[in-house]
Amino acid sequence: MDNKEIMLKKSNEIIDSALEHFKRYLELKDQILNNEYVQVFSELSKIAQFVKGTNHLIVNRKFQKFLEGFNENEEPLDNQINKLVNYVTDEDKAEFIADTFTKVMLTNSSKASLIMGSILHSVISTEGPLEHEKLVCINALTTFFNNDLENVKFIYEYMQENNRKRLYLPNLIRYCKEKNINNSSVVLTVEKCVSSQIMFREFETDISASVDVDNESVDIDNNDVDEYHKFSRPGIILLTYINRTIK
Repeated sequence: MDNKEIMLKKSNEIIDSALEHFKRYLELKDQILNNEYVQVFSELSKIAQFVKGTNHLIVNRKFQKFLEGFNENEEPLDNQINKLVNYVTDEDKAEFIADTFTKVMLTNSSKASLIMGSILHSVISTEGPLEHEKLVCINALTTFFNNDLENVKFIYEYMQENNRKRLYLPNLIRYCKEKNINNSSVVLTVEKCVSSQIMFREFETDISASVDVDNESVDIDNNDVDEYHKFSRPGIILLTYINRTIK
């Protein structure tokens, strides 16, 4: 039995530990599948069977990638699972582990599942309190596509190459066009990063004032407002995991 087969076998143990959290969802799913009309449709429709089988394959793929990230140091998986069990010492930690498993299944990207596994590995290895920043990272990964992860790497490399701590979107778009990169996709990723707290918006206004001594008045002129983007603390942490797990 090779390492991957062992990992898949052990994945059943991890799933069992999260099963209680999934119970309400699973009960609802069973009710839907047991509906006589759904059963008739499923028996008659090859498309429905195909969708069901494809969904099963996708879930297995996501969980396999999660286990790869979780076992990044190739430590025996038995030891890792024991660490996971021992880590849960209070309600908050139990909820965090269960919610992480749920998010793995809901990700839009197998690469995101891989990174979630790596983050969870580091969390249980430190045995410290839950870090807000890592909670933000895991929540953001739920919404990220593979394109988003590649775009985040591209944006950070662009900022490093140009020695910039802040991102000015028009310059990034111009750079994307020069490199034949889909700038629309990159902009969508920037907006997603803002909404998931991976990046922050900053605004800068150039204000000029002129003083009329004779009339004892001051005229203030607000010129264009420039919008910038900057990686947040969770964003920097997420970049570390992205660069470590995605080559």
